[in-house]
Amino acid sequence: MSQLPSDKGFTLVEVLVALGVFSVAALALITLINETTRGAAHTDMKFAAMVEADNQVILALEDVRKTRVGITTGETEQLGRKLEWERRITPAGSGGLYAIEVVIQSADSGQILTRAETIGVNR
Repeated sequence: MSQLPSDKGFTLVEVLVALGVFSVAALALITLINETTRGAAHTDMKFAAMVEADNQVILALEDVRKTRVGITTGETEQLGRKLEWERRITPAGSGGLYAIEVVIQSADSGQILTRAETIGVNR
């Protein structure tokens, strides 16, 4: 007497459906990882720009004491990121007040990353 074949295991259709579901889930996960990595890189660049903006504001406050009114530009590297900055000092009324504006942008893309403004006093 011969035995009938066993019905154990998956059919080809079941395997293909499982492979399709797995592929969609893997693609969604890869997209999520890519977006997270890009977001982290942008946050890192913004942080470097904010540090540089603070540095430039401090330097501008020293320039106000020397009454250096005008626009100064330059390039710097902060936390491994190449940045361009523009520092603008303008008189802001009487009493030796000066408006200080600092703009930091990416040296690669030219995108403005941050802006800092303050008031300085020339005494």
